[in-house]
Amino acid sequence: MKKIRLELTGVVVAFAVAVTFICVGCNDSGVADGGKEAETFLKSLYGYESVTIGGKIWMKKNLNIETADSWCHGDNTSNCDKYGRLYTWAAANAACQSIKWQLPTIYDWKALVSAAGDDNSAGNLLKSKSGWVDDGNGTDSYGFSALPGGSRYSNGVFDNNAGYNGYWWTATEYTGNDSSYYRDMHYGNGGVSEQIENKSRGFSVRCVKE
Repeated sequence: MKKIRLELTGVVVAFAVAVTFICVGCNDSGVADGGKEAETFLKSLYGYESVTIGGKIWMKKNLNIETADSWCHGDNTSNCDKYGRLYTWAAANAACQSIKWQLPTIYDWKALVSAAGDDNSAGNLLKSKSGWVDDGNGTDSYGFSALPGGSRYSNGVFDNNAGYNGYWWTATEYTGNDSSYYRDMHYGNGGVSEQIENKSRGFSVRCVKE
């Protein structure tokens, strides 16, 4: 098994392949230069299909690119396969930018939620049809397929919420301290809440494009 490292704007992606590796859109050193060809390669590698909701192009899956300051919930790799990785706020920004996407702002999230209803009901339509415990699934009417990845606390402890609750960073910082806004969905209701948390917390990530 051959270990490959693909370096993208300060974010290192490591993966293993059993066949000859051909990097589309790479320079002579084998490092991706970016642009459409490199983006197409990454899409095929990670399967990030997209959907347009509220005027933005959203990834249909939680981000799952291994970077510094990112983790699988409970340090269990199967949770990365199912829910994507958990990132600090800085790692989330860098990871989206490395593949020519962006971390969504609170206004991007507001547009998404408004397109699917409101803060009290949009979760029902944005949640995936399976993967939420205690019949907390949604209808996935917009193809957003939100899954509950849980979170990681700043002290390194993982919560018990994988399967129950999903938390997603926004790019919008909270004035006055080292915090940022995030959005969350819970298994027990159909809402989409807006909260504030320290940037060192580990949350899920959805990237967007204009």
